[in-house]
Amino acid sequence: MIVFILAVLGLAAGSLADTIVWRTRQTEPKAESRKPKAEEKKLGAWGLRLGAQNREFSILFGRSQCEKCGHKLAAGDLVPVFSWLTLRGRCRYCQKRISWHYPVIEVLMAGLFLASYYFWPASLGLSGQKILFATWLISLVGLVALAIYDLRWRLLPTKIIYSTAAVALAGRLGYSIFYSGQAWPDLAKLTASIATASGVFYLLYELSKGKWLGFGDVRLGLLTGNLLADPALSLLMIFLASLGGSLAALPLLASGRKKLSSQLPYGPFLIAATFIAYLFGQNLINWYEKLLT
Repeated sequence: MIVFILAVLGLAAGSLADTIVWRTRQTEPKAESRKPKAEEKKLGAWGLRLGAQNREFSILFGRSQCEKCGHKLAAGDLVPVFSWLTLRGRCRYCQKRISWHYPVIEVLMAGLFLASYYFWPASLGLSGQKILFATWLISLVGLVALAIYDLRWRLLPTKIIYSTAAVALAGRLGYSIFYSGQAWPDLAKLTASIATASGVFYLLYELSKGKWLGFGDVRLGLLTGNLLADPALSLLMIFLASLGGSLAALPLLASGRKKLSSQLPYGPFLIAATFIAYLFGQNLINWYEKLLT
């Protein structure tokens, strides 16, 4: 029963992640409208249009609609995977194609939820672990949304990063204060983890003057450091992300599809590495320590 519930929740969470990506993109100001005319700054049409747009595409209050025709979707159009299959990948109203990546993300998220349950690094029967598990599942929605966004547009929106980081911080503090019995040591490790995950990228950003990575990766470190809550796991995350990025870049360089000066979106590698480090990190560290002894 737990597996079934998590699978259903994962499918719904995948749909939510896609919704967050699309609505965030719609509310991003276009380059030509980021600086409204002086006469519109206070009460002008620009502000009114932007306010209406933000309400329409609000995550909490906006209604789902077709990307192509803008028709508001009915409940039957929003069932994860099933609706896409029954509609044969086309909008019910305009008959234009619905991208295959929507059901793929929904199934992927269900898989991530189930993997998190099966490979959770502590017993979920222990006090407070349910808080951490719920926090992790909620944070996965933001992480996957960020990975999709970075892959498509090479951007990591601050609104997704900060809102997900707030959830991660609240869950971690709730666990440390009410359940772990060692709030101050936990807080010290959390601070060190954030400083490691974000600080390393900040140094690289400053040294390269933004050529090696974007500042979005620095902000993402605030989120991943919050989730991992351990400087050793944060270092492992950085190593795994660097290794994954290098392995992905090598065949692209060898085939000539990318040059040494080309940039790959680094966020998805950091997010994948965070998933691995969170669930398997301590076992990997223990294995490595045994190799050294």
